[in-house]
Amino acid sequence: MKEDLSNILTSFRNGKISMDKAMSMIDSLYKPSKGRVLYILISEEDKEPTKITMPIKFVSMILKNFGKIPNLNIKGLEELDSEQVSKLILMAIEKEAIGELVELKSSNNEVVKISII
Repeated sequence: MKEDLSNILTSFRNGKISMDKAMSMIDSLYKPSKGRVLYILISEEDKEPTKITMPIKFVSMILKNFGKIPNLNIKGLEELDSEQVSKLILMAIEKEAIGELVELKSSNNEVVKISII
């Protein structure tokens, strides 16, 4: 399983697969139905919210290997300082924190919430 994960991350890093494909492949390895997850909610007026859920073990591994969460190209997240937020998330993971970590309201009424649940 460790080798499979390494292959997935290498393919993603080299641009051979998308973030969605990598997440799908990793989900199939770990089946994160139990345990903590990083939850990102992006709300915009008059639109269905975007929800992203990633297993904490995966997020921790990404942060330790890459130093930050990769750019997900999601509208609403571009205003976040990804390095600072990544440090905050890693610290929260290490301290086993639960709950909302960040709430950002943009000038055009988008709301981004990052939580550990």
